Amino acid sequence: MQRRLRGGKACALIAVIVAAGFLGGCAVQKAAKPAGGMIIEEDVGRVIKLADGSTCTEPANLGEARQLPGAQQVKALFDSDADLKEVMEQANKLKATDTAVEAAFFDVCRAYSKGEITKEAFGKDRSIYLELRQALHMQGIKAWVNKKDGIKDAGKVCMAVVAGDTANSKNTTRWVPEATTVDDCALFGHKAGAGDVLLGCTEGQWINHWAKKIVGTGPLGAKSRGQMVRDTSAVPDPNCGWL
Repeated sequence: MQRRLRGGKACALIAVIVAAGFLGGCAVQKAAKPAGGMIIEEDVGRVIKLADGSTCTEPANLGEARQLPGAQQVKALFDSDADLKEVMEQANKLKATDTAVEAAFFDVCRAYSKGEITKEAFGKDRSIYLELRQALHMQGIKAWVNKKDGIKDAGKVCMAVVAGDTANSKNTTRWVPEATTVDDCALFGHKAGAGDVLLGCTEGQWINHWAKKIVGTGPLGAKSRGQMVRDTSAVPDPNCGWL
């Protein structure tokens, strides 16, 4: 699979030499226009917005985050030429932090926004990224389940809603880690076969408070892309960190 958008081998080599500060005899091909309709929000330098409304946000201390062992391992997965199924299996075994995953993926978003990688490569990388996010999500839930008196912990709860009915006995409710995003919860619901999720907050001991409105799910997370749910009826009041 072609990953990079570039000219012939000779020009590519010259481009590297020129980037290092030397002069070359071959004209360097200009970078392609941003692929896939992606644009960079000029008024918010740390946010990249995709054509479907999805956004990539630069994590704090990006330079340091890139150097984390986990970030290097995630980057290796993104750069791998292995079959997607094989890469996904490797992703589920990877021990990385949210920060490392976000740092590696933000660089992918930036490269795509500049037309430096193909739409196909970006799609593959985003699939890996989403799998990594879900792996972290499930690891957090498992750690809570195994924690002594974890039921007393306050925090976020996520309900996978079957047939749009929040009272359905087939619904699945999980306490979720603090770093869980709306997309994480929605993708969890989507994988469980639910068309919607309900965001909630718990005081502990399953004393839960729920949003008034459900959120549709899809293969990327929330069905409506790029919409902040904060300060809407899709989050509980008071809110416990859902954005």
